[in-house]
Amino acid sequence: MSSDQQVAVNLIVSFIVGAFTFAAALAWNNMIQTVIKKHISDENSVKASIIYTLTVTTLAVVVILFLNDYVIDIVQDPFTQMISV
Repeated sequence: MSSDQQVAVNLIVSFIVGAFTFAAALAWNNMIQTVIKKHISDENSVKASIIYTLTVTTLAVVVILFLNDYVIDIVQDPFTQMISV
């Protein structure tokens, strides 16, 4: 497989993974909203929105920090660098 073909395959796989990741994020979004709505009455919709926003923001920060550490570990691993060359 040529270098251009490999780039194309990697790009297509990245798009597919991104699409599934987006679908999973929408499912989690729906689940979080459902749980918050179930435990907080309709009269506290502002409170529910604040709790939802804080929950999603906290989850996003934790995932971003985890992924950042994971990527740094991969980049610094000399064996991984040797394989990707």
